[in-house]
Amino acid sequence: MKYINIKTRAIVDSPFAIYGDNWKEYTDEIIEEDIEKEEVEKIEEEIKEEKEIEEKSSDEITKREIMAELDALGIEYNPKARKDELYKLMMGE
Repeated sequence: MKYINIKTRAIVDSPFAIYGDNWKEYTDEIIEEDIEKEEVEKIEEEIKEEKEIEEKSSDEITKREIMAELDALGIEYNPKARKDELYKLMMGE
């Protein structure tokens, strides 16, 4: 079965199923517009999520949400740190 990575546009032929957000089964029906549309939708969703977090003040966001965002960004932190310290770290201050 052939698969295409919609991010890198790499095409592979594999006897095994390939899973992941960027991998789709490659068929003649897949065209550039579909790939670009999926990429744009994914980027727009990521931007929307980032804006939602940025719009929340430190009073509205929970410590757990801050730690989840730091994990997603790959930023190391001390889980025992206070919420305001983690918030500053998340905001790049």
